[in-house]
Amino acid sequence: MLKKQILDFEHLKNLVHEGESIVLEFKPEKDVKLKGYKNRILRGIVALANARGGNLVIGVEKIGTKHKIVGTSLTQDYILNWLSELINSYVDPPDLSFNVYVIESSEKVIRCIGIFVEPSVTKHALRHHGRSSQKHGYHLFLRIGDSSREVDFGTFWSVAFSKLIESFLAFPEQIQMRIPDISVTIERKFDLEEAEWYTQEIKKKYEPSVTQRLLEEFRTKLTDLPYDNVEHWNKEIKVFISSLLDIINNQLDDEEKRIQALDFLRIITHRCDKETFEDIKIKFLDKLLTLYNKILHNHQLVKVHDILDLIQSLNNYEPKFFKKILIDAIYYWNDEEFASRYHDLDFYRCTDKNAIKEVRSELLNMMSKFKQEGDMNKTERTEKFYEIIRNL
Repeated sequence: MLKKQILDFEHLKNLVHEGESIVLEFKPEKDVKLKGYKNRILRGIVALANARGGNLVIGVEKIGTKHKIVGTSLTQDYILNWLSELINSYVDPPDLSFNVYVIESSEKVIRCIGIFVEPSVTKHALRHHGRSSQKHGYHLFLRIGDSSREVDFGTFWSVAFSKLIESFLAFPEQIQMRIPDISVTIERKFDLEEAEWYTQEIKKKYEPSVTQRLLEEFRTKLTDLPYDNVEHWNKEIKVFISSLLDIINNQLDDEEKRIQALDFLRIITHRCDKETFEDIKIKFLDKLLTLYNKILHNHQLVKVHDILDLIQSLNNYEPKFFKKILIDAIYYWNDEEFASRYHDLDFYRCTDKNAIKEVRSELLNMMSKFKQEGDMNKTERTEKFYEIIRNL
């Protein structure tokens, strides 16, 4: 029984030959772009956590009745950040334990991304809408046999009591499946005193590897920040975050510290109260746009996924801004950048449906123009964006 992460590429090849199991699931890279609770990777991870734990591997496709290793262009950092945000937005409770790691062939020609999921004592449900929404509705997924299945509450207990799934404890009281007037509580609490200790230690001049370890530990603590719409930020949290934003602002000017600073800023931005959000917008939006344009010119966009996330959020997912990024992506991103980042444009967050229809019409016009010009590269890029937004 596979209870730990996959050892190496040869180990993966043997597992792919054997096929999926109750503790192993394979997914293609294209599944990353699916949004919200519909994302099959997120469903698989929750299903594994609710059962015996196990591994989900990105970069393996099912062709006919067999699985084949095809690899992925996505990076370990990208999957870690993307999955962390998805879990924080859609999983209740969000304290799901997982580890992201790389599985590469000996020549590093093929790379897959593995996600090892610990079995969870507390069972997790997927929110139908994001945590920022006032609407409710929940889905429960379990790993049963070699598939991840959505089950009703009765099936959940039937499986538990029949011991096909081991070690189930009571389902959290705060989650009642599909009951609209649910109240959500978060079990993990933000430890302000400990967070302040980390910020003081990070300021000291330790050896770089020690500082990096502190930063990684601090990031874990920072993800315990409550979402303001669930648990309103008190004055002490606001004061602490305000001082942390000053540190982040300085770190953005340091290329070596920038990626970590952007990661911290993204975590704060997606949890903060309105007052802090406006403060972040004033302090950071112009600087982030300057960085985006500079990186776009130097073709390094693949390295800074968080900038795209932040500038979309701080622009309140305005349709005009979406159009600018979309045009940049079609005309100026190189192939590697486009393959890695085109699904980072969060069109689904735009609440103006008429604006989405306008963008859809513009994409059709562009598609027709590029086909007439015989520009297959731009045609393919336009078609990918059209597929994303045509059903919004």
